[in-house]
This record gives sequence, C-alpha cells and structure tokens, in this order.
Amino acid sequence: MPELPEVQTVVNQLSKKIIGKVVDELRIVCASCVCNPQGFDLRALGKVLSVDREGKFIIIYLDSGVKAVIHLRMTGKIVWEEGNNALKTKGLRAEFKFSGGGKILFYSVRGFARLDLWSACDKVSGLENLGLDPFDKKLDKNLLAEMLKGRKVAIKSFLMDQRHICGIGNIYACEILYRVGVHPQSKAGCLSLDKIEEILQITRQVLSKAIECCGTTVNDYRNIDDKTGQFQNFLQVYQKNCCPKGHRLQKVTVGGRGTYFCPECQKLEQSDLVEQTIF
Repeated sequence: MPELPEVQTVVNQLSKKIIGKVVDELRIVCASCVCNPQGFDLRALGKVLSVDREGKFIIIYLDSGVKAVIHLRMTGKIVWEEGNNALKTKGLRAEFKFSGGGKILFYSVRGFARLDLWSACDKVSGLENLGLDPFDKKLDKNLLAEMLKGRKVAIKSFLMDQRHICGIGNIYACEILYRVGVHPQSKAGCLSLDKIEEILQITRQVLSKAIECCGTTVNDYRNIDDKTGQFQNFLQVYQKNCCPKGHRLQKVTVGGRGTYFCPECQKLEQSDLVEQTIF
C-alpha cells in the first residue's frame, strides 16, 4: 500500500501539472470505485486550486467547491497522460480531462482504490479520525510520550495506527524501528523519553529521504509518470535477509503484518515483549 512518501510524491508531482488547469470532464469508467453522492456535474468541476495530502489520502480542491478525495489503497495508481497516446485500459477506473490538454488517469487493478467527490466543507469518512501528521510541529517528544503512556500495544502497531500518527505503514515502520534500535514488539508504553524523541527524529528523517527518492517501489507503486520510486535502494531490513551489520534478520507478525527486525540490533527484555509469531 502506498504510504506517506509515495502519496506525497504523487501530490508534489500533480501540483506541478494541474494547479490552475480547468477540468473539462471527469469520465467515470468503473462506478464501483468512484463515488459522487451529491451528484456533482462532472463537466463543471472547474479549476484546480490545490492538491494536498492528509495521511495517505490525496485531495484535489476545485474552485467549484468540490474536492476529489483519492485513496490508492493496495494497488491504486494515478498517471499523468499528455497527447493522444493509446491508454492502458486494464484497471482504468476514471479520467480527469483538462482544458488545453492532459489527463489524470486513475487506475485500480484490484478495485480497492477509491475516488470520492465531496463538497469542500464536507467531513469525509476516513479523514475525520486521522491522527497527527508525522511532520506536524505540534508533535514533539512530550506529546508523543503522553500518547504512548500506559499503552501495552506493540510500538510498531502504534506507529501504523492511523488514529495516532497518520501516513506510516508497514515498510517505514520496520525501517524506522531498526534505525532506532527498538524491537517492533516492544510495549509502546515502556519506552524512555530519549528513545521516544529518537523515534520521532528518525521517523522524519526516513520519511523525508523517501520523499526525496520519490517513494519506495517493492511491488506495484508508480509515480504519475509511471516510474518507480528509488527508496527501495535504501531499505535496511524490509524484505532483507541480513541487516547492514551482517546479522540474520527475523520475520514476525505484528498487528497482522509481516515485520522484519534484527534480533541483535533490536534487543530488549522478554518481559517487555508483546506476543509474537515467528515465520
């Protein structure tokens, strides 16, 4: 699933392409992936004012008072197309046609991605319960420590819970915790203030580097030019056999997700571990 860096990459690239352009038409190819509950006129969506990100959601604001909310989920993809090139139709769910040329193609091969149209003032399901963004200035070590206080859930599960901190998924949670030297199944409430501060710093460093690299492509992710990201070249534990220090990695299940960690670099007392399953 595209995580914060992949979504931010798409937002950054779309912003350069479509802000100020007028949507001539939104053509729906597959209604099951597109929702227009208020029945907006798809030929009168107007000019693009901004493209933003909230968690893993992409939001396109238009001067007609409509916002298009996109969640790529597992295998969704947005491609920018210019000219009259033949379109790839497999998985194509919708296309935004712009005056003066150019199209946004919205793909979802497995049909899980969503494109919903809402009034700009509407509260959108899925957005209203999002936690703080990792880059939010309000999120400091003291606030994070308060959020973690008394929690027995695994720290990796906490980081991936979008109700607490939004945008972090499986890949980046593994990478962050390895770099900090924290076992992914450490009880969230048992971490020291120094370690909490380090988690916050490393989170921002890893995500910033991944954005700089236009995201991570392990399987399906592509940016709007249909190109892969490059942060997979900097992964240290995710889907690896050994860590950078040469230690053999283990894979466990945390919160239902396959989790890679180094038992040498990420040690802790067994009493501080939540229940684990080793593959």
